[in-house]
Amino acid sequence: MADQAEDKDKTILALTKQNETLTKENVQLKSQTGSLSKENEQLKAQAGTLSSENEQLKKAVTQKDKDLEDAASVVEQLKNQLAEKRIGTVELPTVKLGKETYELVGGNFYYGGREVSLETLLEDAKLVAELVKEKAGNLRLLKA
Repeated sequence: MADQAEDKDKTILALTKQNETLTKENVQLKSQTGSLSKENEQLKAQAGTLSSENEQLKKAVTQKDKDLEDAASVVEQLKNQLAEKRIGTVELPTVKLGKETYELVGGNFYYGGREVSLETLLEDAKLVAELVKEKAGNLRLLKA
């Protein structure tokens, strides 16, 4: 019987130590649970803040997209206006004589038995002066 009592005492002692160990582990786990709960609450708060910021950014992007569409529309209108203006005006080639500029009207023409082109006029200032003096109808003075 003494052996049985001794075995019981050993078993009780072992179970007591095991209980103490489990109690310590339980306390540690409760502490960790508390810390994790606090961290979880902080993360939830951060998630709420980030969600709010995300919504604000979505609104800003939507507004920027609208602004971009508006700007693209304005650009398209301006392109159309420019195209209409270009259709309505024809720029004629020009030559200079001193400080005055003359348009070459009607393209190439004949003068003094030879064909006169823009290239000819650009290379021969004397010919330009002669044509201006003769008041040739193919050169028109541009007003400043």
